Amino acid sequence: MGKSLLCCFLIGQLLLCCHGDRYQGGSHHPIGHLPALSGEMIRYVNNLNTTWKAGFNFPGKNASFVKLLLGGKLTTSVPDDHRLPLKPRSDVDAKDIPENFDSMTKWPECDSMKKIYDQGACGAGWAFGALEAMSDRYCVFSNMKKVNVTLSEENLISCCGTHCGFGCEGGYPSAAWQYWVNTGIVTDGCQPYTFDPCRHVGGSDEGSDGGAPEPTCAPETQTPKCHTECGKGYNKSYTDDLHFGKSSYAIEGSVTQIQEELINFGPVETSLNVFEDFFSYKSGVYQHVAGGFVNRQSVKMYGWGVTPDGVKYWLASNSWNDSWGEKGFFKILRGTNECGIEEDIFAGIPQL
Repeated sequence: MGKSLLCCFLIGQLLLCCHGDRYQGGSHHPIGHLPALSGEMIRYVNNLNTTWKAGFNFPGKNASFVKLLLGGKLTTSVPDDHRLPLKPRSDVDAKDIPENFDSMTKWPECDSMKKIYDQGACGAGWAFGALEAMSDRYCVFSNMKKVNVTLSEENLISCCGTHCGFGCEGGYPSAAWQYWVNTGIVTDGCQPYTFDPCRHVGGSDEGSDGGAPEPTCAPETQTPKCHTECGKGYNKSYTDDLHFGKSSYAIEGSVTQIQEELINFGPVETSLNVFEDFFSYKSGVYQHVAGGFVNRQSVKMYGWGVTPDGVKYWLASNSWNDSWGEKGFFKILRGTNECGIEEDIFAGIPQL
């Protein structure tokens, strides 16, 4: 009888772990059932005293809204024709890789690397993560001579169509890289992003730029229609403004292969499994400690480092404006595939 009870207990714990629910010692409810964005969730995370701190974000919004930032449709299963070729493995020795690396330090003239974007109320992180890395790579591959290329999120979101997924309801990061190579993407000078920035944190009377506060985030908006012309007053035609990639590829999900790509070719796009505690991230090295799985979010990865306490992490930027996280940036555990951050790495070579 004792063995049977022990077996049932272990199976139950395994199932809870697999579904993202974690129990607090002495608590009567699974931590995965704490409301996202709630003070209870924030206090629980901070009381654990792990590697990161939580705080209040997304004023006036509930869990249903912030989940739409990741797209309303699950995109964890990628169609076969959206898969990118795997880049051949590099012969790199871990001993030759530095302990810390930051793309912004290696390529200081590349202003695009320092920019934090705001996807507004459109669940198109899949597009932002890709376009941020693409834009950075124009600067890297031109030896910092082509420093002002910023590709248009709106153009990709609206014109890639069903090949890329569902626009503001979610999409496939790998398809964005395919579209860049096959069709091309114009700059944001030709087609600026029309979704208004919005406030993702509370408690401030100023906007992220020090001016008037941004409005609180509106309900999710519809994917805009595709237009194949530039805005009035722009000095190039749509066709002349198209920027292409020479090639795109996936990178093997090992730490050294990812590091080799970053240090030689610049930022990449990656994705992570977002759990409810991530919405409340404020600082430190993120690791999932509470809340259920929501969806995937794509971000830009640009470096790595180690804390004074020896915690290894990746450096990444999100697209929820610079009032979220560490001024829009965040750190996440490195070497353990935390939240799948080392699984889906995409990059490419720009056509200059």
